[in-house]
Amino acid sequence: MVRNQDEFNKILDSSFAAVTLNASRGEVDIQRRSRQDEEGEAAAPIEPTPPPILEPTPTPVGPTPTPVPTLPPIPVPTPDPTPTPDPTPTPDPTPTPDPTPTPDPTPTPDPTPTPDPTPTPDPTPTPDPTPTPEPTPLPPETGLEGDDGNNLLVGTDNRDLITGRGGDDTISGLQADDSLNGNDGNDIIYGGRNNDTLLGESGNDLLQGNIGDDYLEGGTGNDTFYGGVNVDTLLGGVGNDLMFGDKGDDTLDGGERNDTLFGGEDNDTLTGDAGDDILSGNAGSDFLDGGGDEDVLYGGQDQDSLFGGDGKDFLRGDKQDDFLDGGTAADLLYGGRADDTVIGGTGNDYVSGDKGNDLLIGVDVESDIPGLIEIDTLYGGDGFDTFVLGDEAQVYYDNLTEEDFSGVDDYALILDFDSTQDIIQLSASGDYLFNESPEGFPVGTAIFLRTSGANELIAILEGVTDFEIGEDLDNTPIRFI
Repeated sequence: MVRNQDEFNKILDSSFAAVTLNASRGEVDIQRRSRQDEEGEAAAPIEPTPPPILEPTPTPVGPTPTPVPTLPPIPVPTPDPTPTPDPTPTPDPTPTPDPTPTPDPTPTPDPTPTPDPTPTPDPTPTPDPTPTPEPTPLPPETGLEGDDGNNLLVGTDNRDLITGRGGDDTISGLQADDSLNGNDGNDIIYGGRNNDTLLGESGNDLLQGNIGDDYLEGGTGNDTFYGGVNVDTLLGGVGNDLMFGDKGDDTLDGGERNDTLFGGEDNDTLTGDAGDDILSGNAGSDFLDGGGDEDVLYGGQDQDSLFGGDGKDFLRGDKQDDFLDGGTAADLLYGGRADDTVIGGTGNDYVSGDKGNDLLIGVDVESDIPGLIEIDTLYGGDGFDTFVLGDEAQVYYDNLTEEDFSGVDDYALILDFDSTQDIIQLSASGDYLFNESPEGFPVGTAIFLRTSGANELIAILEGVTDFEIGEDLDNTPIRFI
């Protein structure tokens, strides 16, 4: 600190202080120079130091710092006037550099194009299956042909084609698959040991298949057939034919006229077709269909199914649990010894369970109005039997009329109802009345269906005069369904 003028002069004697203020830095530069230097330089004008090139002050990050306060200058005595130097030309201001150009944004690359999906190759077409070639029938290795006389024609161990022609011929095929044709006349044809075809054609012929799966066709005339061993097919044609299936599951069709068919030992199918036929299943579980006209069907020893078809038929189930359906017209049906289902169908039928616990139905349950204009007789026989007079959908023997008194033309007459063991099944869709039989009808208890008009007679329990139904239906012989 300068205390007085003397100290100040001493300083001037020793040096001359040039003070330069760096405004950009906020600092004070003091350069000391010797007086001699200053005097030596007085002759020449002092080249002023060009101002420093000011760099653009970077924009401070965060708050601007408070600048250092500038010290007041120390008063300096006025020196001898220095000649005013030529003014230093103001340098061209440093051009502000062009701002660094913002680089073009890196172009977003085109998205990699999704490659076209690899096309699913057309499925390799499934080659058309190689058709199984029809087996080329081997030509018969031997061919025999008779004449108009009575010939004896015997084949070989190879495949034979034998034709009898006219006359009453005897033909035998022996070992291979033979084709044997009797042609005209009353012929006897034996199939032999393999799968043979026997054709009787015209005349009253005898055809026997023997061993193998044989086909026998009688043609016209009254023919006799024996299927033999294995699975045989017997076709009667026109005429009154007699057929025996023998062993194996055979198919027998009597054709036209009145035929008699016996199934044999195994499970056979017997069809009477047209004519008054007799069909017997014999052993095995057989299927019997009488076809048209009036037929007689016997089930045989095992569980059989018997269908009478058209006409007045007689059906008997025999020993096992059989199913019998009379079809149309007035039929006689007997269940046999076991627990059978016996259905009369349409018409005035006699339906008997015989022995066993049987289910007895007099009507065709699939008709629009079951029991319409028919009077069926139901006989249970021994055992605990069920007499069906209706099902879940409808009441049987209801003629749907509104007369003062109706039902005289359609009802079930139950001959042997035993309230201690038998059951009457009624449709729950109806309301019933139990009363005495109408005058002129079999004496017993009548079952009426209540209607908006007259009550409808649907059944008579012949001989039952003390039939009562209490409030507890579980302890009565009536079952509603």
